[in-house]
Amino acid sequence: MEVRDRNLLEVLLKSEFDRAKRHDLPLSCIMLCICDLTENIKKRGAGFLDTILEESVTLLSGMVRTSDIIALYTKKTFLIVLPMVNTDSTAFVAQRIHRTFAQYKFSDQAIPEKITVIMGNASITDKEMSSPEDLIRCAETALERARSQGGDTLCLWRDLIEQS
Repeated sequence: MEVRDRNLLEVLLKSEFDRAKRHDLPLSCIMLCICDLTENIKKRGAGFLDTILEESVTLLSGMVRTSDIIALYTKKTFLIVLPMVNTDSTAFVAQRIHRTFAQYKFSDQAIPEKITVIMGNASITDKEMSSPEDLIRCAETALERARSQGGDTLCLWRDLIEQS
Protein backbone atom coordinates (compact mmCIF):
# COMPACT_ATOMS: atom_id res chain seq x y z
CA MET A 1 0.00 0.00 0.00
CA GLU A 2 1.26 3.44 -0.87
CA VAL A 3 1.80 5.97 1.89
CA ARG A 4 0.46 9.36 0.92
CA ASP A 5 2.18 12.66 1.54
CA ARG A 6 0.53 15.53 3.35
CA ASN A 7 -0.66 17.30 0.19
CA LEU A 8 -2.36 14.25 -1.29
CA LEU A 9 -3.80 13.42 2.13
CA GLU A 10 -5.61 16.76 2.19
CA VAL A 11 -7.17 16.12 -1.23
CA LEU A 12 -8.21 12.53 -0.44
CA LEU A 13 -9.50 13.40 3.03
CA LYS A 14 -11.62 16.24 1.69
CA SER A 15 -13.12 13.92 -0.91
CA GLU A 16 -13.90 11.23 1.70
CA PHE A 17 -15.23 13.81 4.17
CA ASP A 18 -17.56 15.34 1.58
CA ARG A 19 -18.82 11.89 0.54
CA ALA A 20 -19.42 10.87 4.16
CA LYS A 21 -21.33 14.05 4.91
CA ARG A 22 -23.34 13.93 1.70
CA HIS A 23 -24.45 10.31 2.22
CA ASP A 24 -24.49 10.30 6.05
CA LEU A 25 -21.72 7.70 6.21
CA PRO A 26 -19.20 7.06 8.97
CA LEU A 27 -15.64 8.31 8.58
CA SER A 28 -12.91 7.95 11.17
CA CYS A 29 -9.21 8.50 11.52
CA ILE A 30 -6.38 7.32 13.72
CA MET A 31 -3.41 9.55 14.41
CA LEU A 32 -0.45 7.38 15.41
CA CYS A 33 2.80 8.76 16.78
CA ILE A 34 5.96 6.72 17.19
CA CYS A 35 7.55 7.92 20.43
CA ASP A 36 10.84 7.83 22.28
CA LEU A 37 13.04 7.92 19.18
CA THR A 38 14.81 11.26 19.63
CA GLU A 39 17.86 9.96 21.50
CA ASN A 40 18.26 7.00 19.13
CA ILE A 41 17.99 9.28 16.09
CA LYS A 42 20.69 11.56 17.55
CA LYS A 43 22.99 8.58 18.15
CA ARG A 44 22.29 6.60 14.98
CA GLY A 45 21.30 9.23 12.44
CA ALA A 46 18.38 9.67 10.07
CA GLY A 47 18.75 6.13 8.70
CA PHE A 48 17.43 4.85 12.01
CA LEU A 49 14.19 6.80 11.60
CA ASP A 50 13.93 5.68 7.97
CA THR A 51 14.08 2.03 9.06
CA ILE A 52 11.39 2.56 11.68
CA LEU A 53 9.13 4.39 9.21
CA GLU A 54 9.59 1.86 6.40
CA GLU A 55 8.77 -1.10 8.60
CA SER A 56 5.91 0.81 10.24
CA VAL A 57 4.39 1.41 6.80
CA THR A 58 4.62 -2.31 6.08
CA LEU A 59 2.93 -3.12 9.40
CA LEU A 60 0.16 -0.58 8.90
CA SER A 61 -0.44 -1.63 5.30
CA GLY A 62 -1.08 -5.17 6.47
CA MET A 63 -3.68 -4.07 9.01
CA VAL A 64 -5.93 -1.78 6.99
CA ARG A 65 -8.09 -2.17 3.90
CA THR A 66 -6.98 -1.03 0.48
CA SER A 67 -9.69 1.64 0.61
CA ASP A 68 -8.12 3.19 3.72
CA ILE A 69 -5.58 5.99 3.45
CA ILE A 70 -2.23 5.94 5.23
CA ALA A 71 -0.31 9.21 5.22
CA LEU A 72 2.84 10.46 6.87
CA TYR A 73 1.45 13.45 8.72
CA THR A 74 4.66 14.65 10.43
CA LYS A 75 8.14 13.19 10.72
CA LYS A 76 7.05 10.51 13.24
CA THR A 77 3.26 10.62 12.95
CA PHE A 78 0.91 8.78 10.64
CA LEU A 79 -2.71 9.60 9.89
CA ILE A 80 -4.88 6.65 8.91
CA VAL A 81 -8.21 7.59 7.33
CA LEU A 82 -10.90 4.93 7.61
CA PRO A 83 -13.88 5.53 5.31
CA MET A 84 -17.09 3.68 6.24
CA VAL A 85 -15.76 2.91 9.76
CA ASN A 86 -17.53 4.12 12.89
CA THR A 87 -16.00 5.08 16.24
CA ASP A 88 -16.32 1.66 17.86
CA SER A 89 -14.77 -0.16 14.92
CA THR A 90 -11.96 2.40 14.81
CA ALA A 91 -11.12 1.58 18.43
CA PHE A 92 -10.79 -2.11 17.46
CA VAL A 93 -8.50 -1.23 14.56
CA ALA A 94 -6.37 0.93 16.86
CA GLN A 95 -6.12 -1.85 19.44
CA ARG A 96 -5.00 -4.28 16.73
CA ILE A 97 -2.37 -1.80 15.55
CA HIS A 98 -1.19 -1.30 19.13
CA ARG A 99 -0.82 -5.06 19.73
CA THR A 100 1.05 -5.52 16.46
CA PHE A 101 3.56 -2.76 17.21
CA ALA A 102 4.05 -4.08 20.76
CA GLN A 103 4.92 -7.55 19.44
CA TYR A 104 6.90 -6.61 16.34
CA LYS A 105 10.68 -7.03 16.20
CA PHE A 106 12.27 -4.48 13.89
CA SER A 107 14.97 -5.76 11.52
CA ASP A 108 17.61 -3.31 12.77
CA GLN A 109 19.14 -4.90 15.87
CA ALA A 110 19.89 -1.43 17.27
CA ILE A 111 16.17 -0.71 17.58
CA PRO A 112 14.77 -1.41 21.03
CA GLU A 113 12.56 -4.48 21.19
CA LYS A 114 9.48 -2.41 21.81
CA ILE A 115 8.54 0.80 20.04
CA THR A 116 6.16 3.01 21.97
CA VAL A 117 3.17 4.24 20.01
CA ILE A 118 0.39 6.56 21.07
CA MET A 119 -2.83 7.04 19.17
CA GLY A 120 -5.73 9.45 19.02
CA ASN A 121 -8.96 8.55 17.25
CA ALA A 122 -11.78 10.70 15.96
CA SER A 123 -14.90 10.12 13.90
CA ILE A 124 -17.26 12.51 12.21
CA THR A 125 -20.07 11.06 14.30
CA ASP A 126 -18.34 12.07 17.56
CA LYS A 127 -19.48 15.67 17.23
CA GLU A 128 -20.79 17.90 14.53
CA MET A 129 -17.76 18.44 12.31
CA SER A 130 -17.95 20.82 9.43
CA SER A 131 -14.59 20.18 7.77
CA PRO A 132 -11.79 17.64 7.39
CA GLU A 133 -9.66 19.98 9.48
CA ASP A 134 -12.10 19.51 12.38
CA LEU A 135 -11.63 15.75 12.15
CA ILE A 136 -7.85 16.07 12.17
CA ARG A 137 -7.93 18.62 15.00
CA CYS A 138 -10.01 16.24 17.14
CA ALA A 139 -7.63 13.34 16.42
CA GLU A 140 -4.67 15.60 17.34
CA THR A 141 -6.37 16.59 20.59
CA ALA A 142 -6.98 12.94 21.45
CA LEU A 143 -3.35 12.16 20.56
CA GLU A 144 -2.10 14.92 22.86
CA ARG A 145 -4.26 13.57 25.69
CA ALA A 146 -2.81 10.11 25.09
CA ARG A 147 0.70 11.62 25.15
CA SER A 148 -0.01 13.31 28.48
CA GLN A 149 -1.14 9.96 29.93
CA GLY A 150 2.15 8.27 29.05
CA GLY A 151 3.39 5.88 26.40
CA ASP A 152 1.47 3.11 24.72
CA THR A 153 -1.86 4.87 25.15
CA LEU A 154 -4.94 5.17 23.00
CA CYS A 155 -7.38 8.04 23.45
CA LEU A 156 -10.73 8.41 21.72
CA TRP A 157 -12.10 11.88 20.99
CA ARG A 158 -15.52 10.54 21.98
CA ASP A 159 -14.22 9.86 25.50
CA LEU A 160 -12.87 13.40 25.79
CA ILE A 161 -16.19 15.02 24.89
CA GLU A 162 -18.07 12.69 27.24
CA GLN A 163 -15.79 13.82 30.11
CA SER A 164 -16.53 17.48 29.41
